[in-house]
Amino acid sequence: MNLYVSNETGNNNLNSPTLNILSSENDDKKEIEEQLDLFKKNGSNKDGMEALQKIERLFTQYARMDFSDFSKKELRPLIKEKDRLYPLLLELEMHQMLINGNLKEAFVINDQLEKEINDKTANKLALFRKGFIYLLENDKTAAEKAFIEFISKYPEDELTTIVNYALGDKNSLNKAVVKNQEEKTVSEGFVLEDCYPNPFNPSTTIRYQIPQDGHISLKVYDMLGREVAQLVNEVKRAGEYTVSFDGSKLSSGVYIYKLISNNVNISKKMILMK
Repeated sequence: MNLYVSNETGNNNLNSPTLNILSSENDDKKEIEEQLDLFKKNGSNKDGMEALQKIERLFTQYARMDFSDFSKKELRPLIKEKDRLYPLLLELEMHQMLINGNLKEAFVINDQLEKEINDKTANKLALFRKGFIYLLENDKTAAEKAFIEFISKYPEDELTTIVNYALGDKNSLNKAVVKNQEEKTVSEGFVLEDCYPNPFNPSTTIRYQIPQDGHISLKVYDMLGREVAQLVNEVKRAGEYTVSFDGSKLSSGVYIYKLISNNVNISKKMILMK
């Protein structure tokens, strides 16, 4: 659902038969191979799923544009169509196509996720994305049709708020934030504030409070559970802190920011709307 989008059409020159999709003078070859080995060993369990997602993130991190070739050679033979990881693999392939500006190919996979995959969550998210892909193609009529279809199928879904915004209801996000605003969460003296502003574009501020010295982790995740940013990962003294989150490289959508320390785990929602 939350995808990085490039405004430039990808031109990856991948037609050479001598191209080695894992060749690199940097560290990407080693890191990708390590995660591929982890995936092969763990399959569809939690560690395997995390390794699969880490592989895709490494392609983004190292600005590599050959994930589709890599997937066809290394991943698809390991993941059959009826495997529960198959929808996730399609999501990752489409994600990379959007990054590289290959909108038509991304749309083909999104259509497959919406209509051919037996997974209700994947179907819903694909319909949600379809309208925004049409917008990237400057087809506002088709985008509006897709958005209206989403609202009719999922009238109570929280994503409908974003769809309404895309259709022109500029107050819908603010209404939803006020309506669903969570109270400050206090757990053993730990406090994670609502970020401000929310919705935001492209940055927002997160405040948190810790009652004692200790290791603090503050990360941001998309709605598929993929980590998109690590804001804090260190030992902190007791006190109040402020950290900024820049979403300029992310697409519009709902994100989760999570504070973890010892046995404390606090999460909040925020909405990036460009």
